[in-house]
Amino acid sequence: MWWIMFIPATQLVEFFLYALFNQSTKSEKVILNPKQVSEATFKIVQSGTFHVSGNVNAMNLTLNVPQEGVLNISVDADSWKFVNDEFSNRVLVLEWKSPIIETRYKAEIIVKNRAHFQNEKPLATAPEYLKENSQIKFTPEIAKAAFPFERTARRAAELATWVNSYVTYDLSVVGQLKPSDWVYENRRGVCVEYANLLSSLLKMSGIPTRYIVGYAYSAVENKLIGHTWVEILADDGSWIPLDPTWNEAGYLDATHIKTANRIDANVTEKVAYTGFGKIDVVWTKNDDDITLLDYRLENVTRISLSADNIAFNEQGVIKGVAEAGSCTIESINVSSCVIETGKQLLNIIEPERASWMCGKTEFYWPFNATYVDRGFSYTCPVSAHDQTGSSAKASIGISGTKQISDVTITGPDTAGINEQFVLTAVTDRPFTFFSPALGRNAEKSWSLKLATGQYMFYLVSGGAMAKKTVNVVDKKEFSLDVAAPQNTTSGSAFLVKVTVENLLDKPKGAVLRLEFDNFSGEAQMTLEPLEKKDAYFNLTAAVAGIRKISASAMADSITSTSASVIVYKLELPLSFVDSIINSIRAVFDGIIKALAGLFGQK
Repeated sequence: MWWIMFIPATQLVEFFLYALFNQSTKSEKVILNPKQVSEATFKIVQSGTFHVSGNVNAMNLTLNVPQEGVLNISVDADSWKFVNDEFSNRVLVLEWKSPIIETRYKAEIIVKNRAHFQNEKPLATAPEYLKENSQIKFTPEIAKAAFPFERTARRAAELATWVNSYVTYDLSVVGQLKPSDWVYENRRGVCVEYANLLSSLLKMSGIPTRYIVGYAYSAVENKLIGHTWVEILADDGSWIPLDPTWNEAGYLDATHIKTANRIDANVTEKVAYTGFGKIDVVWTKNDDDITLLDYRLENVTRISLSADNIAFNEQGVIKGVAEAGSCTIESINVSSCVIETGKQLLNIIEPERASWMCGKTEFYWPFNATYVDRGFSYTCPVSAHDQTGSSAKASIGISGTKQISDVTITGPDTAGINEQFVLTAVTDRPFTFFSPALGRNAEKSWSLKLATGQYMFYLVSGGAMAKKTVNVVDKKEFSLDVAAPQNTTSGSAFLVKVTVENLLDKPKGAVLRLEFDNFSGEAQMTLEPLEKKDAYFNLTAAVAGIRKISASAMADSITSTSASVIVYKLELPLSFVDSIINSIRAVFDGIIKALAGLFGQK
């Protein structure tokens, strides 16, 4: 260090302390929702003792301190100053001349912190922030999770949300600094493990990423603790925060106090000294003491809720609209009214949703009525709450019965990574076509290309609901195409052609199965590499409506897809006998009406 150059010394020793971000603190427990904290004032006390033996001429200690918002600082040392380290962090250096045997130190800092707000920005390219290290590993498994490697803030936020749901918060891992490959395999950890896995996903996606250490409020422990998160580099040179542990991105609440940025979880606090002869310095570091002095709560988002009334036999959809002045991960939970037994009157599918949003975003929840007595009419309040404390309500009326439409979603149930495919909403009524993970699609045709995983799609139309699960896999064995007529009439026979293609570079046998209403048929086939074969099935349409045709090819795995055919009810012409019967019925109806009229005049 520069000041050592001016001290005549015969011995120079440096100790490096890897002070983990998840170090213990003495923060008092305060029950609050940290995501509502827009501004906060803290007192941070760092203290400890050096036990010195030998002839020490000079000693200094480097501490990581808040990087922004410092209002006041009080230091117990011979002297102190701020300097910048190799990562451009402002660090606090405490200095002593001829330290005594038991040298105590104390740094008390008052800091006022504000929440971070971020707009949508393009990302930069910076190779120095894309490197692998001992904590951040690149593996084929992590690469599959990162696919499709989009370099956008939205994709970064999606990966943060994925890590938040993939990893289980486990306090037993505190202090172990598990690398990202271990986290991916074991799916547990604390903030460092969350940050390590997210850093790997981001860097493998080509998104420049750095490590942030400091403090934040833990909703698990209800106090401020040592914490870590990550930042990604925007094209304008600013850094966008993402906290996968607490599922925040873009917007970062004011309890996050940054003390340093690094390339990994190793945070170096350093003591150095000079002197003569045999020297021994033992450093005892106390737990950091963090006190929340003042704070302000604010709802970052505004939400609204709406839904149409339904009949007992109908499916419905609840629509939520969220707005924010900043980009953020919006997490909303919708709940139904309850009956006397405590059960929810409405069965709401996937009631909790999380999505990256900048400005305004729509959310959709399909539902149906459960635990109802059809002898009554109901008015069921539903409510929504998000992570920043915003709430909304709506009421849904439930009564009567209606004629329900036939609806379905056609397209593949199995897709490969980077495979372009199309799902189609088949309905003749107004519709809502959406995926909880991907949002709403306004058109009936939805062109998609997805990363590995399982995706749910819903179609709500005419009081009916169709759902489809699409599994995106590393590699498909087959591709399937179903060719069927657009429409037919009930009782009529029609032909369906299924084309199977072997996508592998080796011969493959498969069992082809086709299902339609009560029909189930199979065909055995063997295909050479990249070969296509057709199979034909004769079907008969028995029931009118939109009817689904499902095909699957089974070998080491199952590849499936679906199509549809509209079946119209066949109206047969009246026979001669039917005509006479209808004429006689009409005469008798006329006589009855006439007699009823005469009776009414008396």
